[in-house]
Amino acid sequence: MAPDRQTLVERAHRREMRLHIILPFAGGLVLVLVGITAVVLLPKRLQVSLVADWLLMICFLCPVALCLFPVAVGMVAAAAGVGVLHHKTGGGLARVERMTERALEGTQGITEKINQTTVNLSVKLAFFDKLLGVFDRLALPPEKDEQDE
Repeated sequence: MAPDRQTLVERAHRREMRLHIILPFAGGLVLVLVGITAVVLLPKRLQVSLVADWLLMICFLCPVALCLFPVAVGMVAAAAGVGVLHHKTGGGLARVERMTERALEGTQGITEKINQTTVNLSVKLAFFDKLLGVFDRLALPPEKDEQDE
């Protein structure tokens, strides 16, 4: 008799459970127990520090490095993508820069003409400015003489 499909699935599940969950947990537990045993057997400060550093690397830094590896790969890919994007958009940005320079030159020319026209008009109307200054003197209050005080 051939074993039925359900028992084959259960056996495969148990085997995968042992391989992917129980075995890594047992390995980590053995590493921690080895570290604890080393601390108990080697009570000097330097020895304990070495074991603590080793356990820090095994229990903290290695998992962090493994978990952040995809993020680091993503950052490298993003940097490469930005380089490609920069290369592709260089021509368009150069065209925009030339257009901006032309607009700046045109604006400076127009502004220069407006400034020149304003100065010429001010020179022509300078006589009226002196003439109308009479009304400014009439609007001001009379100054007090220092002798009156």
